[in-house]
Amino acid sequence: MTAWTTARRRVAAPLATTFAVLTDLRRHAGAFPFTTVAAPPPPARTGDRYEAVSLGFVRDVMVLDRLATSGSGARRAVYHKVDGVFRGTVVLTAAPVDDGSATDVTWAYDVRLAVGPAALTRPLATVSCALVARLALRHLAQLAVQDAASA
Repeated sequence: MTAWTTARRRVAAPLATTFAVLTDLRRHAGAFPFTTVAAPPPPARTGDRYEAVSLGFVRDVMVLDRLATSGSGARRAVYHKVDGVFRGTVVLTAAPVDDGSATDVTWAYDVRLAVGPAALTRPLATVSCALVARLALRHLAQLAVQDAASA
């Protein structure tokens, strides 16, 4: 059984800029106090491994499994949480809107806690990840707008 939860946001920046910010996971650390992210330098590549540590001990490890571009120009990055607190899948999708000056972003999760039965831990993980995604999207949208303005 899957239990996808999503966060959405329209970003006032072009697709390429927005997707570059979304997939540079080092920049995600700024959205969360007391969090560091170890990540390879951009651009994102399939097989890249990311490790976030919050409060000095809460670990989250992901691997970038897939990068894709659709016929409409939408871009997608699929990550798998493989170690640390969570297990599951995260999908970041960025689609161009209007005249290309804005991007619709969807951050989708299907995760559970690494310990305990999925049926019990998925609801807790879903609530926490939904909150995290909304906070992160607000921060990352600001970064994308700033990057677009300085380009």
